[in-house]
Amino acid sequence: MLESVLEYGRELLLAAGEMEATATSHLEHYAEVAARSRDEIRSRGQEPWLRRLRREHDNVRAALAWAVERGQVDAGLRLAGAMWPFWNYDGYRREGRDWIERLLAVGGPVTPAVRAQALHAAGRLAEDESPAAAIAWHEESLAIFSQLDDVRGRAEALRGIALAAGNGGDHARAVSLLEEAVSLLRGLDDPALLASALMSLGVAVAHHEGPGRSRPLYEEALALRRAAGDALGTALCLINLGGQARASGDLELATDRLEEAVVIARRLGSPYYLAAALANLGDLARTRGDVPGAAKRYREGLRLFAGHGERAGAAVCMRWLGWVAWNEERPVLAARLYGAAEELCPVAIAPDSAERATHERACAELGQRLGGERYRTAYEAGRGLSVDEAVAEASGRRV
Repeated sequence: MLESVLEYGRELLLAAGEMEATATSHLEHYAEVAARSRDEIRSRGQEPWLRRLRREHDNVRAALAWAVERGQVDAGLRLAGAMWPFWNYDGYRREGRDWIERLLAVGGPVTPAVRAQALHAAGRLAEDESPAAAIAWHEESLAIFSQLDDVRGRAEALRGIALAAGNGGDHARAVSLLEEAVSLLRGLDDPALLASALMSLGVAVAHHEGPGRSRPLYEEALALRRAAGDALGTALCLINLGGQARASGDLELATDRLEEAVVIARRLGSPYYLAAALANLGDLARTRGDVPGAAKRYREGLRLFAGHGERAGAAVCMRWLGWVAWNEERPVLAARLYGAAEELCPVAIAPDSAERATHERACAELGQRLGGERYRTAYEAGRGLSVDEAVAEASGRRV
């Protein structure tokens, strides 16, 4: 019914010759709204702005569709480039990236600063699933920000390259780039961005050197997030601190940090952050040897990730549900889930990570248990599952 009403309204505007002006005004309005939201969404205004953007999301989509249709690329990219924090928080990464790619494909003149911000947004939205593409976008944005002498933009681009490089397994490069970004940001009055860079540096250091040096970086970031009133940023810091505590053997602290993150994410209705916290609680249960507890958390995380098209997060949960199946003496299911996870997102676990080593060891044990041919058959069958079929199988049901 709503679509019919909207289409009728569109026809009336077209008949009156007012469609172009009305739609252009609509696009400009939402570009301004998104620009205001970009900083507010990382401060005490976060909760009302999230509610507003959720209410207005269909209007934003309509504005972006008009920009693509009519070639209003500069305004469309201004809107999309400012929307990425919301798309990130609420689990619309793939959709947001698609909008930016469609606008870039239209071509036409674009203000350099607008193009740089849109490329940065595309890179941030792609970094988990397509690190090579993300690096290319961030490097182009870095070149433009450098030409514009935009220090904040340079720091954001450096962080973006580092995040994608880390996801691809190059943690040494990630650490170097993030140290440069942190140095730049300490010279600016932008505590929100500094907190983000410190947190990312903590993750990179943990992968490159071990968890020890990451904790003070996470703690500094957490203090900045709390002071700014950035609840979801606080949740992400807590998730990373929970992971650091687990890796260091402090399981009680890990539990406290992760459960607080779950409470925040549930309160603000962020499926992506909630899924990330639940997946980390699954890791914690796995560390304790609690197979049923791990299964419950991974399944919750998988449902949320997959439901919002987050293939990387879904693949991580799927892999660990393969571990659950292996520990439940269901080796064929384990092999199928490993295959499904690999098909979902091959780069979801970095090549040099401890998780990758655990995964490969489990695959080898499964191969010995089932026999090479039977294992390969089950693994390839898992790769052939659709996303819905794989999620259903991992959840213990059939589609």
